[in-house]
Amino acid sequence: LNEKLRQAHLEFPIYFNPLSTIGGMTANNTLGEKSIRYGMMKNMTDDIEFINGKAEVIKVGRADLAEACGMEGTTGIITKVKLRLIRKADTSLSILQTDSLDEILSVSRTLKNDPEVVSLKFFSRKTSPFFGFPEKYHVFVFFDSLRGKIQGQEYDTLVKKIQREYFYLYTIG
Repeated sequence: LNEKLRQAHLEFPIYFNPLSTIGGMTANNTLGEKSIRYGMMKNMTDDIEFINGKAEVIKVGRADLAEACGMEGTTGIITKVKLRLIRKADTSLSILQTDSLDEILSVSRTLKNDPEVVSLKFFSRKTSPFFGFPEKYHVFVFFDSLRGKIQGQEYDTLVKKIQREYFYLYTIG
């Protein structure tokens, strides 16, 4: 979806992983990578259409999204979702690397209230070396601005590396 939207300088900010579907994300009211700023799936959804257990087509708007969004499919099969899109922002990131978990927690509490921060990604000491980082705690701070130190091609390369985390850690148990 975001590959197609990029051509129009738009994006859907609730991104979970490449295996996710819009219907599945809606049914679970998914938190995405940019949920600190953009919220959950219900915050970026205007309408949902689903087929209930009586084979009736039900359409719900913003006021009644809870009838399907976050219900894990128990109220019916989701057939259509009207999403809210945002303008594609400039993106960047910075990395905090430390031996202190207390420092990571303290800085993270502060950063989650920063309006330019859209995501915080944590790698433990044990996880970091799997991705070529020193055996320290890491927090990747993602911005919808050029405030971060890592931008452009370096940003794209690092994001691809970080996005492999889910699959890599899953394969090694």
